[in-house]
Order: sequence, then C-alpha cells, then structure tokens
Amino acid sequence: ESLSMIEDLSKELLNIPLHEEIIKEIQEPSGQKNFALLLIKTTVLEEISKILVKYLAKIVMSNTSVFLKDDKGQLRPLAKNSAAVELTIKELSVAEWVAAKGEIAGSGTENLTEVNWVFLPVSISSGNTIGVAGLNCSYKNLFPEQKNLINTVLKLSSMAISNWI
Repeated sequence: ESLSMIEDLSKELLNIPLHEEIIKEIQEPSGQKNFALLLIKTTVLEEISKILVKYLAKIVMSNTSVFLKDDKGQLRPLAKNSAAVELTIKELSVAEWVAAKGEIAGSGTENLTEVNWVFLPVSISSGNTIGVAGLNCSYKNLFPEQKNLINTVLKLSSMAISNWI
C-alpha cells in the first residue's frame, strides 16, 4: 500500500512541467514574460503543495498544511487539505522556527511542544529549508512506517518544488 502511494505521488509530480519547458513556450515581450513566469511559478508551486498535503493527509489521517518561503525568505501558506484548517499565532510561530532552524518541532517532538501540530522542514538536496509541512497530530504517536512515508513524500515533493524556486 505504501509503495502504491509513493508511485501515485511520483506520477502526479512527474505530470508537472519543468520550469525550462514553460520558458521555451513563452514568446511575450520581456515585462509580460516576467509576469507570466511569476504567475505560472506561483500556480505550479500551489499545485505541488496541494499534492503534498493530499498525500500527507492520507498518511496521518488528519489535517495538513504546507508553507513555502517566498523570494524574501518569508514563510507563506500555499495549501491545506481542508478549508477548516486555521493555525494559531503560536502554531505559526513554531512553523517559522522550523523554517529558520531546519529542525522538526511541535507536538510529540523535543522542540516547542506546546502546540497540537507537528511541523517538519521541507528541504532541498543542498540542505536548505524551502518550506514547512504541518501535520495536526503528535509526532511521537506516528508509527515508524508513517514517519518513513512522510519523509519520502517530503523528499519527492521537495525535488519537484526545487525545479521551480
């Protein structure tokens, strides 16, 4: 079942075009080209984030959210698996801490445990944290297989995101 989930995730992520492919297709003047690329980049990153929260929610069976850093390094919410997901200021500050430190924090971890969510860094191969994934559960209550699956989903998704940042 886990392998099937990873295969489905990979298929969805592979359907997203590469940055270079989109650039080749745009033939607009420079100003419009930059605006069009920004719009496309935002749309693609939102789509990858939606795919990411969908698979994380399947693994933990609870609410999930994804934040990515913008061009100024600020954490911005991009997707959540339910419209009812609203994080508190305290939860958002834990997500910011994870983005800055690149370490897991929140419920069931050793860092900033006073919230109900656990936040995991979304990092690229260079080790730079590009975002944060939030799970409305306690990390210590997850089974080892769930943790491994979460890490695999995060790695695959971060590879897709890195093509667009």
